[in-house]
Amino acid sequence: MNTVVIKRGIGQIASNMSLGKPLAVLALGGLIASDTTREAVLRSLGDAYFQVSVFVAATLLGTILFERVRKRRLYDILRANPKWQIAIAATLGALPGCGGAIMVMTQYIRGALSFGGVVAVLTATMGDAAFLLLAKAPREALTIFALCYASGVVFGYLVDHIHGREFMRVRVDDYEEAEEDIEENQLLEPFYKLWMALFFPGAVCAIAIAFQVDIAAEWSVGGADWVTPFGIAACLLAILMWLLNPLSDIRMCISPQRPMARRVADMTNFIAFWVLCGYVGYEVFILLTGFELKSLFDAWKYAVPLMAVIVGFVPGCGPQIVVTTLYLNGLIPFSAQLANAISNDGDALFPALRLAPKASALATVYTAAPAIVLGYGWLLLFE
Repeated sequence: MNTVVIKRGIGQIASNMSLGKPLAVLALGGLIASDTTREAVLRSLGDAYFQVSVFVAATLLGTILFERVRKRRLYDILRANPKWQIAIAATLGALPGCGGAIMVMTQYIRGALSFGGVVAVLTATMGDAAFLLLAKAPREALTIFALCYASGVVFGYLVDHIHGREFMRVRVDDYEEAEEDIEENQLLEPFYKLWMALFFPGAVCAIAIAFQVDIAAEWSVGGADWVTPFGIAACLLAILMWLLNPLSDIRMCISPQRPMARRVADMTNFIAFWVLCGYVGYEVFILLTGFELKSLFDAWKYAVPLMAVIVGFVPGCGPQIVVTTLYLNGLIPFSAQLANAISNDGDALFPALRLAPKASALATVYTAAPAIVLGYGWLLLFE
């Protein structure tokens, strides 16, 4: 590697070290250093990697490979088929996990999707709680997936009909301006190789964890847990790459002119950081206040679905997994689980709020309508 490349790489990193990134990392380091919050933060690091990052990366890889096989980008497919945008968005959102929903949100900020598509995907997605429900109650899970998808499609088209397809649409020019030649930082190449090397064993662990396999105990080596340190280390690597990467704008990260591995890693790291912020915030809040989510549901029968809808507004999958656990233990009815599944946006809401705050916030509020209708409809008809 010649001296010019090294100097250029160091210059790119230095130019990217704005005040915000170091402060965020220092705050995270402070929480890890504290005896009070260390355990919660380390747990959040592992959860952010295994519950979100791996599935986001897998979705991105699948989408890019699909685009290469079909020789058409998802961006182009959505732009060329405006009548099918809502259905496509809801389909990706209905996939278990948050990867599909996050992918749709990236298409929205590129100007390829209407606001109705945002509503459709956020309505259809159940987030990571889908894996828990699928493993423990597959029949109920399929019912909820179908209802989430149907409500996403219907309500997405309804929103576009009411507001028009240009309502809150991102200008295509904003994305096209990012389609310029990008000078890659070669100093980061070893990080990308390590990131990809960790991804494949991480994917195996993530799938097992999603289906409630206690791999920390069952896959231990000599009685020692290697899975938790693996997840923490992989997440810390993602944060380090996010800190050093000069291509911090996600529209640059997803430029089709960049190598596939770098595109996947950069976008995943971008998303992982904001998801981690939500995870840590939620864990620290619970730790410091002692608040129990179950207390929200110790109410009159007809208030429980509404409570589940309100909890669905909380970004992230943590609260939603708690709701699903309460349902599987018989503590709340199916109507509440259904209402929460429709109203919650999973981890997709973290990067969505960062990339398109107004559209994401409004779409989140809109998801309450189908959640209340279907939740209370099920309560009145079947419970």
